[in-house]
Amino acid sequence: ILTKAGEHQIIFVDTPGVIESTVGLNPFLTFELEQALKDVDVVVAVVAPWEFKSSTKPWALSVGEQLKSKLIYVATQCDRLDGGEDQMLAQWNLWTSESLTFTSARTKKGLDGLQKKILDNLSEGPQYYDPEQYTIQPLREMASEIVRKHCFELLHQEIPWRFVGIVGQTL
Repeated sequence: ILTKAGEHQIIFVDTPGVIESTVGLNPFLTFELEQALKDVDVVVAVVAPWEFKSSTKPWALSVGEQLKSKLIYVATQCDRLDGGEDQMLAQWNLWTSESLTFTSARTKKGLDGLQKKILDNLSEGPQYYDPEQYTIQPLREMASEIVRKHCFELLHQEIPWRFVGIVGQTL
């Protein structure tokens, strides 16, 4: 939840990642993603740097073409691009005429422009949450995610989705 008092409130919905598989938990995650995409005003479709190395259209672009929501396409981690933005934009233009926003969380490139694009595409509506609230997650779940984040950083590898931090008591 991003609130700027008296101006706007943006509620971000993070969907599960996409793995094209019919095994295990994947069908449920795909269903959750499809439901989330139906119930939002604006979709920020993220394209990772490595997706530009393939001639195959990125999944986000393929799905985006089927949605009725307003779409903003974003190339993330642009500070890590091989060949630079010009080469990626050339590949992007082979796939579509839609605009593409380049961003980097590390260098903060493009983030203000992305926020402006989101705001420009949102409809007027009520403020749903208190300006001091930035998440709907309970404190224990937030603490668990912080523990998970630190485990990820210390282990230097992907943490399995089933890795769970259990917080017994919060102060």
